[in-house]
Parts: sequence; C-alpha cells; structure tokens
Amino acid sequence: MIKHTDNSLTAINVTYTDDIPEREIRALSSFQDVFSENIRRCILITKDIGKEEEGIEYIPLWRWLLGRYRDTGDLMDRKRKNKEV
Repeated sequence: MIKHTDNSLTAINVTYTDDIPEREIRALSSFQDVFSENIRRCILITKDIGKEEEGIEYIPLWRWLLGRYRDTGDLMDRKRKNKEV
C-alpha cells in the first residue's frame, strides 16, 4: 500500500500467474470496501494480463518493471524528480 501526501491510498497486490486466484481479487475488493473514501487506485500485478475491471487495474509485471503504466502518484513523482536534479 502507498499512502500519498494527500492521504489517498494505492493498494498493490502481486500474483505471478494469469490464472488469478479469487483470494487476490477478494483482498483488493475488501480493501476497497474498508477504505472506499481514500482510495486512489487498486493495482493487481499479474504475469501478463492487462485490463481494468471492477475498480482494479491489472498490470503485467513486465509493464510494471518497465514503467509502462499510469503513474502511482507522489512516490513515483519524487523518484523521477530526484533523477532529474
């Protein structure tokens, strides 16, 4: 989980398979239920699935590692700014 400077939250779960166990999806769904007011994003990193469904972004690991995904927010912004300096 990432807590951003505006107190919003990004949940990240990882499962290196394309046959995603239901427990992985339930975990993010439960997170959405509990923290619904503060959620910025829910991300499930997979082996090779890329889609968005029921408020969960499925991102293939290779895309995540290459940085080919929408920004996770403040944390990534700070890392980029530090590299530019």
